[in-house]
Amino acid sequence: MGGRNLYSYPINTIIWIDPWGLYGLSPSEIKTATSKVGRVDHHPARHLIDDGIITHNAASKAACKQFVDIATDVLSDPTKHFSHTMVQGGTKVDGFYRQIDGHDIVVFIAKEPIGNKVAIEDIVTAIKPSANQMANWRLP
Repeated sequence: MGGRNLYSYPINTIIWIDPWGLYGLSPSEIKTATSKVGRVDHHPARHLIDDGIITHNAASKAACKQFVDIATDVLSDPTKHFSHTMVQGGTKVDGFYRQIDGHDIVVFIAKEPIGNKVAIEDIVTAIKPSANQMANWRLP
């Protein structure tokens, strides 16, 4: 079906293209990406907590579920998909953008491992991008 597996074929290899970077992740890829979320008060969700997008107590199961729901929505049906290199650490990631409940949200997925903590296809972080980031990444 294509996606992030470079050794898979899209349904129609002659006409399938993704010129606007709109493809989302498959359900199994999303499950992999969200499988290590656990408590959300650590890095992957902290920006969404700080910006008030995740409204539950950071250490609660409800906050964890809210983060997984947001990440699932963004990753399964993004408005835009783009490659990026993180400023801190230079990690290569895939960015997935979508508006959720009126909030611009980007979820970053690792393209390479980060030490022993983050594996390829794990969520690195999720943010509410600034106007400058929106312009730099050519987001709507």
